[in-house]
Amino acid sequence: MTLFVPPEAISYYHNLAIDAHHTANLETHLRVTLFAMPIYVSMGDQEADRSTRRYIQMRRYIDLAKRYCMPIMANQCCVYHHTPDIGLLSPAPWCVLEYASSDQRRGYAGIFRLNREGSSEYVFRPRGIGIDKVYRVTLDNHGQTIEVSGYELATHGIPIHLDTPLTSELILFNETIM
Repeated sequence: MTLFVPPEAISYYHNLAIDAHHTANLETHLRVTLFAMPIYVSMGDQEADRSTRRYIQMRRYIDLAKRYCMPIMANQCCVYHHTPDIGLLSPAPWCVLEYASSDQRRGYAGIFRLNREGSSEYVFRPRGIGIDKVYRVTLDNHGQTIEVSGYELATHGIPIHLDTPLTSELILFNETIM
């Protein structure tokens, strides 16, 4: 859909499919919501336990969407399809999607491992950055943050290791003001 429709026009119903939680890990399901306008289904009734890992993660991703992703999407973001053919005719090992602000100051990317085909490493080279800038880059799986030049990101990239299919990594990048 993101090849033809702007991200802010796509609605994604999280938890609509009854067995969806059996196909990928929770973080991967929640990361998909960051690339569309999410609609959350089945968060539980008023008496639901709000201390569960699932609930806490859902709240975290809702906050991330509101605070970080939606402001990028709302300002005519640049959409980069690093893997435009995701296996409609044959299986694709990866789906990589990047959204970046048009001023190249901030963005985010989802790296999704779809199957066991190919290598367990994907080298992500962001396209929505300026090579003359420095960025604070956060790898969400481990909460690690590094500062790196746009030139280094564009030329060498960030190696992402995902050993298991239907898992993912979320990368956030922000220009540092010096």
